[in-house]
Amino acid sequence: MRKPCYSRLWSVLFLPVACGALLASCGAPGRSPSEPAAEAHRSPRRIVSLSPGTTEILFAVGAGDRVVGVTSQCDYPPETGGREKVGDVSISVEKVVALKPDLVVADAFLNREAVRSVRSLGIPVVTISPKNLDEVAQAVETIAAACGTSEQGRKVAGDIRSAVESMRRTHRGRSAVKVLFAVQASPLWAAAQNTFVDEMITLCGGVNVSRKAGKNGFVLFSEESAVAAAPEVILVTDRPALEYFLRSSAWRGCPAVRRRSVIQVDPDVFLRPSPRIVEGLQQLSAIIGSAQVTQ
Repeated sequence: MRKPCYSRLWSVLFLPVACGALLASCGAPGRSPSEPAAEAHRSPRRIVSLSPGTTEILFAVGAGDRVVGVTSQCDYPPETGGREKVGDVSISVEKVVALKPDLVVADAFLNREAVRSVRSLGIPVVTISPKNLDEVAQAVETIAAACGTSEQGRKVAGDIRSAVESMRRTHRGRSAVKVLFAVQASPLWAAAQNTFVDEMITLCGGVNVSRKAGKNGFVLFSEESAVAAAPEVILVTDRPALEYFLRSSAWRGCPAVRRRSVIQVDPDVFLRPSPRIVEGLQQLSAIIGSAQVTQ
């Protein structure tokens, strides 16, 4: 058995819901509620974003040209590459202040220490804390209102809500497909209940077999239990995990392996609380739809 790659896990799970759920399972404090923002009376001119999800939302609602600072984890859209970096998992408050922002946008859980420090200096801060897809749409509207781009925010949020309803209608009444979403193959870390992935699987006509772990968030799931659940689709986030499932003798009799339905996906479109969650829904709908045909 390979040793667990915790750095890889952290890289994938540097995402609000995923990280919050993972830490919660380890006994860390839970997330604070989302913080609504009123419509900005004066649009901010210099914005610093402290998480990948908030950065993606800022660009999606048309405020990207005013973003002057992001983290090294913020890699989408490509324009973020030219912005000053204010840290990674750990935020440098000194770097944030040096950029002279008139608005900081942050994740309420991941960035709670930095938020407290920045606010103590009198800098306006807007935080989000989405726990499901509807709250992602709300987070988009909150950030857009703070940036003076409410109309674009309502459009982007509407696209998310429309995608959710479309998936619900499309897959209603179809046969369920058993799905495993593996963040890491060995030991097996999987997306269980109360994650974006779990909600997306259900919307697209699937059954999340990791619910058998009986825990919330991203959990260690015993390989024996996972194999016994007989997933028909396995989603992985990197090439080593893909090869592990296809070559491991333990998984040889699994329906997903027999049918070659072990599929590598971009974790960011499934785990980040951003408008790209729609892309994740569309991908998952197509994957589960194909599996339903071969059942």
